[in-house]
Amino acid sequence: MRSPRLLLIAAVVAALACEPNLSQPLDRSGRPVQVPPVNGTAVLHFWGTWCAPCRAELPELAAFAAAHPEIRIETIAIDPSFAAVDRFLEDRAIALQEVYLDPKGRVARRFGVKVVPTTLVLGSGGTIVARFRGKMNWRDPSTLKEMSRGSSP
Repeated sequence: MRSPRLLLIAAVVAALACEPNLSQPLDRSGRPVQVPPVNGTAVLHFWGTWCAPCRAELPELAAFAAAHPEIRIETIAIDPSFAAVDRFLEDRAIALQEVYLDPKGRVARRFGVKVVPTTLVLGSGGTIVARFRGKMNWRDPSTLKEMSRGSSP
């Protein structure tokens, strides 16, 4: 007969093994996604459906992303589920390249995000080459230059 303590330890280990790695954002199937990407550069944009500046900025970000498909923009919603995120995007007819979920804000903390929206430009190897806190003007021509910094030699 196994001891209750051993069974409890086994149950805790099993439960932890089932929990996704929440230091990475989740895709729509609930699986962790590698961020920063293993190869290439990326722009990470942290936002939330509950954030007024984010709600104002996201249509401009989506238009910028559509006009510049050469720039890999991954948006990370700090929200509890995709239901709220999808409802927000559908209500506003916003289409984004990549949308991931950070339900507990752990990914944001890992990257030192203190306010949303925050946009990070990552270079090769995942180094942060630029950080923008607060609402950005995605229509400003200098934004393209800033978002392209990660791909510069």
